[in-house]
Amino acid sequence: MERIAARVAQEMATPQYAGRAPREVSAAIRRSLASGERYAVGVLDARAQARLGAASLAVWLSDDTLIKQMLHHGADELPATGYLRLQQVIDGARYVGVAGDTRLVFFQQDGDWAVAVIKRTRDGRENYLVSIRKGSQVEVDRSVRAGTLTPW
Repeated sequence: MERIAARVAQEMATPQYAGRAPREVSAAIRRSLASGERYAVGVLDARAQARLGAASLAVWLSDDTLIKQMLHHGADELPATGYLRLQQVIDGARYVGVAGDTRLVFFQQDGDWAVAVIKRTRDGRENYLVSIRKGSQVEVDRSVRAGTLTPW
């Protein structure tokens, strides 16, 4: 991850992106740097696998997602420890929500709330981390009241 962070920083420093819209810069850098690498970052349990309709228990992080998150959130907001917390979020989720047909949203509390979104591919063969971020009690309460989260 440090290698990719360095490459993103180096690419951002080039003058070709000056004055361009952030979305355009993000797309161009992702096209330039993403090579299809992926990193194993977690393992689903059988219940999450069944709920997601996935063939695999493994959760991957694509280099494209990693680059996108670094560009949109910055390396300081997304330390590697955030990705390392993913397994704790999956294993200790207090609530889980379903987002569409292919995504599960895990909410785990360990002092603060953490939220992880995992999607399965359309063919059901693989699972990928979409995001991991801080959540809040307000978000959890609102989602429980709305019926979009259920106790796990």
